[in-house]
Amino acid sequence: MKLRYRDDRAWSDWIPLEAEYSDDVQSASAVQSTGPVYVGTADAVQARMMVLGNDVASSTATPQLIIIDWGYTLKPQQDSENIPGQDETIPSIKPTITPTIHTREEWWRSDLPERTWTPDRDANWRGAIVHHTVDRNDYSRAEVKAIIQNIYTFHCEERGWGDIGYNLLVDRFGGIWEGRDEGVANAMVQASNVEAAHTGSFNTATFGVAVIGSFHLDDEPSDAAIESTASAIAWEFAGLGLMDATGTFEYHGTQQRISGHGDGSHWYNAENHTLCPGIHLSDRLPDIRTITDSLLHGIMPEGGTPVYRLYNPNDGLHHYTADSAERESLVALGWNDEHVIFYANNNSGAPVYRLYNPNDSNHFWTMNPREYDYLVSIGWNGEHQAWYAADESSQPIYRLYNPHSGEHFYTDDANERTHLSDIGWQDENIAWYGLT
Repeated sequence: MKLRYRDDRAWSDWIPLEAEYSDDVQSASAVQSTGPVYVGTADAVQARMMVLGNDVASSTATPQLIIIDWGYTLKPQQDSENIPGQDETIPSIKPTITPTIHTREEWWRSDLPERTWTPDRDANWRGAIVHHTVDRNDYSRAEVKAIIQNIYTFHCEERGWGDIGYNLLVDRFGGIWEGRDEGVANAMVQASNVEAAHTGSFNTATFGVAVIGSFHLDDEPSDAAIESTASAIAWEFAGLGLMDATGTFEYHGTQQRISGHGDGSHWYNAENHTLCPGIHLSDRLPDIRTITDSLLHGIMPEGGTPVYRLYNPNDGLHHYTADSAERESLVALGWNDEHVIFYANNNSGAPVYRLYNPNDSNHFWTMNPREYDYLVSIGWNGEHQAWYAADESSQPIYRLYNPHSGEHFYTDDANERTHLSDIGWQDENIAWYGLT
């Protein structure tokens, strides 16, 4: 499918369109469609379709061109409120892990179709998927809200998804916008884990960030859009405790922490065979990963590596690891990720050892080499060094023993330590120190 529009007596280039799918269980629409394309003040539109193969389904024999027009007019005094300034120059954006994000209320209009999707926070985000919206790239600041309104209307009504499909949107000026409703008015909810409708079969494991524009052909995304996309992802990742933007996770195979919609790893679902997010935005994914990773490292203690805590719902035991790959493999098995519990030294300091008790399947951590040697001598499996401890002027990590499960538990939270002691757990004092 391709589309072009006539504006000011001139036809645009043909814009390649992409099929849009969702595994949204509340969808009432079985109709295959492309994404919407914003045409601004165009007075005519043409579309053309080529059907490949000999078996032409009846649904493709009668295509429809759907026009969404909410009577939007460019009145800066009305339509540009909440958007600072009217300068159409693309600004220089400094990436930040605490970006300004425009809420839904800033693009909402009272005459838009009612949202019918109830915000669902049962997703478990392990990564971000980048999209483009296949819109024209010369839109003004004032038109940004109109584009989002029209995408919302198309997704909500024509696609039957009940809400906009993307979690976040980024415009060419570097503005970041809330997409799918997170359930809290006039505020963004960091790491909300709200399930959206952006990538078939991957909506419960990822959030979707859409850059407004089309990046198939000659146009490249602005640096402002790239930097704001990285800032938005870094903000969500920080809330999720996903501190490795260049890493991977396991979900229908191995996935990049930050990927593009049409990446081959998403072809588990054939509907993800798509050109999205366009050649030129795909080429910038390494930059987005690098910027995001830099922002995440900027909030870690210098020389620190995160140590994650996970909970096994099958046996009620906790596990601790500085290995992101091990963390993701356990999450893939159904363990609950309790995020970063403290930061260890990267490559210096006293070693902390890990052991495994084959009698009760408990793991145990200690920086006492004599304790380590003794437990190995009575049959425990020594799993060698887990990480390095910080010096004693840093954050204490407390060890407690649960007499009911036989588990040793580690925390940097003094309040958690006190609570567990109060309910009968044995306080074994400071196990080691972590960085602050």
